[in-house]
Amino acid sequence: MIHDSGAVRVPDPEMRGDPVDFTDAAFVRWRVIERDARRDPGSRGDRCLIFASPDMVRRVWRFPPAWRQLSDSELETLSWAT
Repeated sequence: MIHDSGAVRVPDPEMRGDPVDFTDAAFVRWRVIERDARRDPGSRGDRCLIFASPDMVRRVWRFPPAWRQLSDSELETLSWAT
């Protein structure tokens, strides 16, 4: 979920790069991270994107390499990809 207590963050070796935050059309705040999914049961690929809001989490398996440059509306659309 999206929480920032100001605490020191320990790097997670399964995450790649900094998270991206965006707001969808319903004004819900989301945080997106790219994650190494090779050890995840039922994995559909080596990496995935995790979209997390205060009330929901979505996982996306197919995404463009330059996903960090997408607009908020493009990220919202991508979050619904199967």
